Amino acid sequence: MRIEDLEGVAGTPLLRRILRGMYVSLNREARSSGGSSFWHTQSGGYIRSSALSTLRSDGFFQGIALDGQHHLPIGVALSTVTSTYQANGRSMSPTGRVPRLAIIQLADEPPVTVGNEQYYHTAEGFFLRSRQVRVITRHEPPVDLSSPDEKWIEVNLDHQSVVAYEGARPVYVTVASTGRRNRSNPDENYETVQGAFRILSKHVATTMDGNSANDGPYSIEDVPWVMYFEGSFALHGAFWHNGFGAMRSHGCVNMSPPDARWFYNWTEPHVAPGWNGAYANAQRPGTRVYVHYDEQPLGTRGGPERVPQH
Repeated sequence: MRIEDLEGVAGTPLLRRILRGMYVSLNREARSSGGSSFWHTQSGGYIRSSALSTLRSDGFFQGIALDGQHHLPIGVALSTVTSTYQANGRSMSPTGRVPRLAIIQLADEPPVTVGNEQYYHTAEGFFLRSRQVRVITRHEPPVDLSSPDEKWIEVNLDHQSVVAYEGARPVYVTVASTGRRNRSNPDENYETVQGAFRILSKHVATTMDGNSANDGPYSIEDVPWVMYFEGSFALHGAFWHNGFGAMRSHGCVNMSPPDARWFYNWTEPHVAPGWNGAYANAQRPGTRVYVHYDEQPLGTRGGPERVPQH
């Protein structure tokens, strides 16, 4: 289709309704002979510019590498208003606030109880209320690692956390968004599958679409840094929301694009320079991925009895 053919077509109500459930990957902006502005998409079509809202790539949340300065336990502020406190005798006095998704180094101490609230002591000396912060702690490695420094990933569904390990040493930590759980309704239960897996394939970008009972049809082009580990379940970047730290996906492990890129580059199978993906095999197995709840030992299988389309 030529751009001239789109005059009077791209702005129709039908196309606008479709775009509400779609994310398209844009190539360049162009103008028709009549002066109207259109975007040329990566898939070869044209969409009137006024029918789109573009997303910026800056300002994404990102987890942190664990080094001499940062180590587990780590706290991530989840409340839109997360207050800091100082101990004042038998009470806590507010001293300030930290922004949502701020990462705070915690002291290696158990929480203290003041009144009916628990508080975590930070490395900087202030306290955080436990219900306003996601606390991520170290997990013992699986017993069947093939080498003392083998890479593996822990996805904790209770904490919505993802931690990269090399043997017993955690090297990177972030929060994610896993599948929404509704065990009373199989058609709306997008719970992320639990168990022991390996990354099966990696893709720089791919299109993800479906037709969910809650959200209706959706299509997202160029989902970045995709790592499939079981069927259609994958770790991948999500540029369309910033709700990390809470369940909200259709089953995949949503991470911010910078986090997903870090894991993509760190995991196996290795993607050769200039290639857009790689598949694991017996000679080069993918990195281990363990998905579980707090009370669920690593490797225990669980999840929805029937996986909805996602």
